[in-house]
Amino acid sequence: MSDQVFICRVGESRIIIETPPQIVKDINSDRFLKILLDACGKPHIKHVGIDFLATNYIDSGAITALLTALAKADETGVTISIIAPAEDVLEVLIATGLEGVFEIFKHEAEYLNYCEDSKGKSL
Repeated sequence: MSDQVFICRVGESRIIIETPPQIVKDINSDRFLKILLDACGKPHIKHVGIDFLATNYIDSGAITALLTALAKADETGVTISIIAPAEDVLEVLIATGLEGVFEIFKHEAEYLNYCEDSKGKSL
């Protein structure tokens, strides 16, 4: 099931999580949550970017994972950002009000610049 794989790319103080085409309750949203919580709990990580470029569908399982991870991120001082959401994913984020909760970047390069610009700053 290669279409359900999450890929994590780790940098100095950030992790980018590349997501599969769908994040669906009872299929892979629990795995998504585990990856997010693990990323937010690493002591050297300050930024977690979720790359939704390849994802065209998320449901309540993904939303629950995002909100649960946000609570963990608040505890640990980590920022969670959304990178390159497909139009369908962005519509869900807007409909749920999460576009105002997470920083959204159109391109990975913008996210990487954000991480670089905030090095050494307390967020």
